Amino acid sequence: MPSPDYNPSTVIGDEWTRTYQIVIDNRLNAVPAVTFFEERALLTDSGDTRHWAIGQCHLPYDEATALPILDPLSGEDTGGTITLAAFYGLVYSAYRYAAAQRDAAGQAPLAPIEE
Repeated sequence: MPSPDYNPSTVIGDEWTRTYQIVIDNRLNAVPAVTFFEERALLTDSGDTRHWAIGQCHLPYDEATALPILDPLSGEDTGGTITLAAFYGLVYSAYRYAAAQRDAAGQAPLAPIEE
């Protein structure tokens, strides 16, 4: 038997989908892939922000795939493209930079993630 909602209210605001976590799976002897974890976000007219996970989408590596480059502030297509090969090159470069910064600071690598 359904019961009435407790303390219901009507909310006015803006709602959108966004990615809140990006995981790059780069296992040895496997095809690399990117998984984007998505959430819905709601900014109410009172200034409160709510968000909840809704799903994910997966992008396997294919060096020839060309992605349109979108402006991250407007979402508009810039007219440029980047191949997944170039994207992975940027990610590799970011990794090497972060590792070099860590090593130069004399820090130990973080503990591995359990699989």
